[in-house]
Amino acid sequence: MEALRIISEEHQSLASILHAIRFMLKEVGAGRLAPDLKLFQAMVHYLDAYAEQRHHPREDPLFARLAGRSPEAAGALAQLAAQHAAAPARIAALQQALDRYVADPAFVAVPVNGLLDPAYVASRAKLIGGRAGDPPTDGEPP
Repeated sequence: MEALRIISEEHQSLASILHAIRFMLKEVGAGRLAPDLKLFQAMVHYLDAYAEQRHHPREDPLFARLAGRSPEAAGALAQLAAQHAAAPARIAALQQALDRYVADPAFVAVPVNGLLDPAYVASRAKLIGGRAGDPPTDGEPP
């Protein structure tokens, strides 16, 4: 029963993120909310990093055990398996849509001159090290 409680709580958390994304998109589309791109990116990252990398891998073995114990659950488990299989493509589509939005100057002001400013380029170049590490923090072009 502990496993079911944990999964239920995780589903509530994931549903909250999805609800917040839908709500924010509706509000941004209606002009009542300015887009918070970092928040959107964090939410999409959470869906991938948590749901796909931690949550679903824990559910899949449980589903296999349930299928062996409860043949009448086969339909519901098949539906869940299909949802799990489709999730990476859906998250990728969401990430691609967000990337296109961020890159579209019709929606987001892109400080091209600031990004090409030699002093700014030099300051960012200093952050590139000889080996992989944590990504550098976001820059603020002039």
